[in-house]
Amino acid sequence: SVNHPTAIDESNGNFVIGENVPPVILHDPLDDQDLTQFTVTTRVIDERPNADVQFHCRPVGGSYSLIPMPASGYPGEYAATAGPLTANEYEYYLTVRDSYDQTVSTAVCTFRAASACATELAYDDGTAEASHWAADTDFRWAVKFSPAGGAFALCGARIGVSISRPTTLHTPLQVQVLVADGAGGMPGSLIFAKSVGSVGNVIGGGSPDSTYWADVRFRDGLNMPLAISGDFYIAVSNPILNGIEAFLHDTSGTLANRSFVYDGCTGQWRSESVTDSVTKRGNRLIRASGFSLVPPQVTAYRVGNDVVLRWNSTGAPLYRVYSSTSASGPFETIEGTTSGTVFTDEGAVDEGLKKMYIVKSVME
Repeated sequence: SVNHPTAIDESNGNFVIGENVPPVILHDPLDDQDLTQFTVTTRVIDERPNADVQFHCRPVGGSYSLIPMPASGYPGEYAATAGPLTANEYEYYLTVRDSYDQTVSTAVCTFRAASACATELAYDDGTAEASHWAADTDFRWAVKFSPAGGAFALCGARIGVSISRPTTLHTPLQVQVLVADGAGGMPGSLIFAKSVGSVGNVIGGGSPDSTYWADVRFRDGLNMPLAISGDFYIAVSNPILNGIEAFLHDTSGTLANRSFVYDGCTGQWRSESVTDSVTKRGNRLIRASGFSLVPPQVTAYRVGNDVVLRWNSTGAPLYRVYSSTSASGPFETIEGTTSGTVFTDEGAVDEGLKKMYIVKSVME
């Protein structure tokens, strides 16, 4: 230093004076979330320590709020707890600023926050013995679902994804819902598709021997679950140019004959009940959640001055009770909302009215 001539040192070897490189952010996009708190993680590669990392999030169309992401204790990793949230579609991005005041950001990502459903349809044993992936972007895996009663409100899915294969960096998944109206009951008409983040937002990176699930929430244009009549499929694949994910496979459980693979070379769906050059015998870890669209059967009786309503569970996360003074309605008075199957209209007898009730399955 020409200003501090006593601050000197003699080099003990060759060295290079180079430009300061901006930090690099390695972030796995979030999957869909419940309305409760959740974890956001990222890794930062930078020659300068003590980075300032922030999580910026907002409901689509709203204002961004930011949450600081301190170091998690693992090398180069930063983490924060976000939420709880209200039901909505969200967008977010991460920023990193180093001690040279260089700031970089991730691309804007999206996820949905919504309630989960109580009833889950599953044909695997919950544990994976294998995982499979393909560089072919038109290679898809699917599971066929047959809801009891036929009519079903599909509100979510869980998809088993390897946390370490083929790499520990994760990219979004392409998820499709297809009706079983193809030849021989195979996947046919596409009724819904979305891109959703995979797994990876686990502090410390997670254990490679554990089973991890990517969560998906399904909603239509009115923010309601998808109403499906009859059998349907949930299919997963890797979107074009977005990298490769490995999907988990149960090979030790009882064969359910419900897992299928789409071979882009032949343009055909093939059952995973056998093993050949394309299929792998077993049960793919894809699960659907929702509730029956069969109306609950409601009974009402008096307890003192209260009216107690009871009904059978349809698997919905919430039930809303409406009343009217006329049997023909309209049922516009909301008496209350509950996650159970019992509701008490307190003091209803004291009101001196003849009241009619209906109970509806709702999400939020």
